[in-house]
Amino acid sequence: MLGLAVAGCVVATSCKPDPKGALVLAVDSDHAPGVDFDRFQIQITSSNSNDKYDNPVDELGRPGLLTFPTTLSIVSNDDPSTSVHIRVLTGRASGGGTRVGAPRTLREVVTNVPSDRVALLHLTIDWLCVGAAKPEPDGYVEGLCPEGLTCIAGQCVDWTIDSATLPAYDEADVFGGGSRRGEGECFDTLACFAQGAIADVSLDDCSVALPGGGSGSNVALVVAPTEGGICADATSGPCLVPLGAGAREGYAVTGGRALLPRAACDRLAEPANARKVLGVATTAACATKTERVPTCGPWSPYRKPLGAAGAPAGYTPPAPRDAGSDG
Repeated sequence: MLGLAVAGCVVATSCKPDPKGALVLAVDSDHAPGVDFDRFQIQITSSNSNDKYDNPVDELGRPGLLTFPTTLSIVSNDDPSTSVHIRVLTGRASGGGTRVGAPRTLREVVTNVPSDRVALLHLTIDWLCVGAAKPEPDGYVEGLCPEGLTCIAGQCVDWTIDSATLPAYDEADVFGGGSRRGEGECFDTLACFAQGAIADVSLDDCSVALPGGGSGSNVALVVAPTEGGICADATSGPCLVPLGAGAREGYAVTGGRALLPRAACDRLAEPANARKVLGVATTAACATKTERVPTCGPWSPYRKPLGAAGAPAGYTPPAPRDAGSDG
């Protein structure tokens, strides 16, 4: 319980918000929980108290423990001027000297908790922000962005969000049209992009043409094996990071093209022997991925059968390389 009269809970899949005003955090990942990171922590402090909510998860990925998406409810103290500072951290157990081991990502938000409604705040653990956090000697995890900014889609942006701009909470918008019990839809990344192809990327505006004529339009970064992502094979790939249409960590649509995060094209332009993003894949084989539809995987509460994994047309497994860094 925070001094803000903020009640917090993190459970296997969800918390139901208090009937009074609240902010529900919905935390999801565009890469593989339990594989790319195996430690997870949410830290919350309020502007009117020294108390804090500090919840480490030390065994992420083991059966029966935390799954994604997960939610946490922050209940209002009826003072909408009170702000909260939210820090969502991930890491790997080996090394690092912090509660999340070696830090992988840090997402920060400063916002207020509504007093008259329950609002939804989606936070994505973002592959393009892997490496944007560092350990301090005292075990604190610090972001690489300047104070007041946080990493989203590989860039430092303002961490402030006005909760008045957030939509009302509906668990169907978190769990693929269903509930935390798992009856909603999920996005089967490897099966969907097995029916896609590597796209031509315009580096000038960092965009790709969206495919048409299918069930939807989807885009994924194709990343080097050992660099993470959702992988058919961890050594030869393909390894994919699906991007959500309209999401801050995803892509915008204009004129039949997907405008990708600038950081994706910056990584495409890296030297071949250090390149983390190998290409961009598109597919029309399945419904469009949005924030509302989480990915399928062992980290997911969804138990429906998954399709056959495969590589998008034009994918060439990269030559063997040394294990990638977290940067």
